[in-house]
Amino acid sequence: MSLIFTDPKKYKEIKDHFEEQDKNTFKNTLAYIKNMSESDLGDFLESIGKFLHQVRINNNLNLRSFCKKYNLDPTVVSEIERGLRLPNIDLLDIYLRDDIKKKNVKTTEDT
Repeated sequence: MSLIFTDPKKYKEIKDHFEEQDKNTFKNTLAYIKNMSESDLGDFLESIGKFLHQVRINNNLNLRSFCKKYNLDPTVVSEIERGLRLPNIDLLDIYLRDDIKKKNVKTTEDT
């Protein structure tokens, strides 16, 4: 399975695209995700979760310190990183802020 969002620059392009479009575009994308088969959705969530986990690890942040730094619920972040929950765009933005995206993200599949 190839990971999506493996490049922070690509993520920024996608995010910028959604910001340029009206909110209906983003809602349509969420509707598309909701209509995925259970298997495809599981793969999608797992891909995002693995990527976000690797971003955090590459920045030498354990779950507790990451959540404390950004005032996040560790249970929610853990569920997202394990592919059990879809992150919202605000959480994706936190992972890819300038102080996090300055390091190259190497996915587990790159090794």
